[in-house]
Amino acid sequence: MDAIVPQPLSMTQDELKAEVGRAALAYVTPGSVLGVGTGSTVDKFIDALAASGMPLAGAVSSSERSTQRLRAHGLRVVEAAEVESLSVYIDGADEIDGRGCMIKGGGGALTREKIVADLAERFVCIADASKQVPVLGAYPLPVEVIEMAASPVARRFAQLGGDARLRAGVVTDNGHPILDVHGLRITDPPALETEVNQWPGVVTVGIFARHRAQVCLLGTLQGVQTLVFSCRWRRHSPPHRPQQGAPLAKPNYSFEKRQREQAKKKKKEEKEREKALRKAGGLPPAPDDESEGADDGTPAPAPAGRPPA
Repeated sequence: MDAIVPQPLSMTQDELKAEVGRAALAYVTPGSVLGVGTGSTVDKFIDALAASGMPLAGAVSSSERSTQRLRAHGLRVVEAAEVESLSVYIDGADEIDGRGCMIKGGGGALTREKIVADLAERFVCIADASKQVPVLGAYPLPVEVIEMAASPVARRFAQLGGDARLRAGVVTDNGHPILDVHGLRITDPPALETEVNQWPGVVTVGIFARHRAQVCLLGTLQGVQTLVFSCRWRRHSPPHRPQQGAPLAKPNYSFEKRQREQAKKKKKEEKEREKALRKAGGLPPAPDDESEGADDGTPAPAPAGRPPA
């Protein structure tokens, strides 16, 4: 059963954010390095973390904004390159559905958020009740793009029924513009995330389905509600290591093999066309085989009346 923390009947959205920020402290292990997201709700979490006095080895931040707030509280910021994994990543969401899939990126930090989330074994989402939706898409979908790809990516979204608009005056911490896509109804978040990620010029799409939340602390007028989502995959599958002495698997050369076969087939077709043209008189006769030189690399005999080279 979902856990409810009783609260006053009337609370502002800002107060709800502060409550879920404090509730998230229960998921932080003292002395650990944790991942910290970006946004107004995360700001409340950082404030609560500092006020708690909990000892930490450090925090991996997903934005310059969060980095500045962490350091202002005297909390150590660790670069992502310095850690191999994190036990927990705590971040907000612009929307979250009943499976824990989210739209993120309203604050412009979606790429770094996804990088830090990928390091974590658990994603704890903190949000107020207004962010819970049955289907993603009412909130415009942020997409970070390479500048020259903005128009082509916008046209692709138009084919899907979306209206992609450049976020005016905004450049991410990575130096890229953001498209906000209106009018989508995202019924299959993993499929759309996979599709958009393959478009040339897309840096990151703000669908977090592959990196969805396992837990959501939702601020409601009745208190902080804890939502737990099942996870059908392991985020960090250990690499396969063959047993000592076991033969290594042979590489798959099927693609290269097809390329060679196609090139061979094309060469054969060209020879057949050339042969047909010669037969029809469209090309001069081909020289005799022996005039082309032997297979052992010996030069062909010089034509009559011409000294050998």
